[in-house]
Amino acid sequence: MGKKDSTVALPIHVKKRELQGKIWLGLNLVEQGFDVVIGSKSAMKKSIDIIEPEVWFKPSSVPNSNHKNLTKNLNDSGVCVVLLDSEGGIFTSEETFCENRLSPDIIDNIDYYFAWGAKPASILENNRDFPKENIEIVGNPRFDLLHSSIKSIYDEEALKIRNRYDEFFLINTNFTAVNHFDNSSSIEDSDASNSMKSLFNNFIGMIDDMSVEFGDYNIVIRPHPAESPETYEQLFSGRQNLYVDNSGEVRPWISAAEVVIHNSCTTGIESAAMKTPVISYEPISQSRYDFNLPNFVSDSANRSEEVCKKVKSYLNGKEYNLNENQLSRLQKYIFNINSTKSADLICNSLESIDLNDEIKTDNFNPGLGRRMKRISVKMLGVSYTESLIEMLTSTDYTRTRHRFPSLSKSELKEYINNFLPYSRIDKGEINIETYDELEYVYRIST
Repeated sequence: MGKKDSTVALPIHVKKRELQGKIWLGLNLVEQGFDVVIGSKSAMKKSIDIIEPEVWFKPSSVPNSNHKNLTKNLNDSGVCVVLLDSEGGIFTSEETFCENRLSPDIIDNIDYYFAWGAKPASILENNRDFPKENIEIVGNPRFDLLHSSIKSIYDEEALKIRNRYDEFFLINTNFTAVNHFDNSSSIEDSDASNSMKSLFNNFIGMIDDMSVEFGDYNIVIRPHPAESPETYEQLFSGRQNLYVDNSGEVRPWISAAEVVIHNSCTTGIESAAMKTPVISYEPISQSRYDFNLPNFVSDSANRSEEVCKKVKSYLNGKEYNLNENQLSRLQKYIFNINSTKSADLICNSLESIDLNDEIKTDNFNPGLGRRMKRISVKMLGVSYTESLIEMLTSTDYTRTRHRFPSLSKSELKEYINNFLPYSRIDKGEINIETYDELEYVYRIST
């Protein structure tokens, strides 16, 4: 099949984390002659009969029965299934990576594995019966946007943030295990849970200390997308220089901040790549849940007063740069962290794949409930339809809304226009088609 006739599906699981990287990849694919369908994973996985993709980029490898069934049905229908895991480069150990990201239920039903780096690729090769020739080391497109030639796309939004908060420190939290937005916990082991709670309490104390020590600066706490912001709002309601804000994409916040503070958070890597001073606060050792790589590329501090001391040194002009050892290790996990473009590698890989001429969508014919929802979305809109379904059934869209609140055509168009100067496509050549019966799904083509 000619690539000009091929549709690539780019479903998005968590909007704040994935949207810009997927749009960037989509624009590069369109430049190569592919059509791209992009939007909410929740809607796209139930609309294969409408989208009819030749290629499906699976955004997550978390094992569960729904993921397994979808992947198997896509595979059986002749769709080329590519796993590009949105969290496929940061992990605690080979054992946990195999257990949590390389489940046989998922791996056995994909055609290609697009690895973030040589390290995850080697783990797959050594621990699963998967064809070596179908493992491609491509990095992740969202890290393309941190390259010096592109990262100016964040300047305008960073200036708006700076105007709102003046000089500020950004504290990125990562405590979904003990502060999940729906009050659930992902840690069953009591010792591990106690360890994470202790780390959380230490962070609260450190933030409180910084609020006092740096009274002339603002501090912005940015919770993980799956955390509850209300917890921090309640804890720091009396602090005049403390704010809780997880709006928008994280990169402009990193660009605008004086210093970034975290523990075991991917934003530590993003901060290092953007050359924003970054400190990992590590008051206790809890290796089972320490994501070592983000801490490894950060300036480590074990005590609250040490954090304050390091912050002062950066305010006084100390520069932050990755050393050769840090950069070399980082590239083993995220191949495109420095200069190679992941989007180019992915486009080249897809060009070499023979895609099926016909996709069988019989496995995806919608039932009565789905057909009725499509009619309602087309006539009444997404928000009203979901509210109506929640009122009439036991369906709860809380998690879906939290991960992917919305995506308007104008929002998508604005992102595309921001990326166009870095592509070879003229502004007038881009077409964006709306699927009126689907929730936040669009087709991009030339």
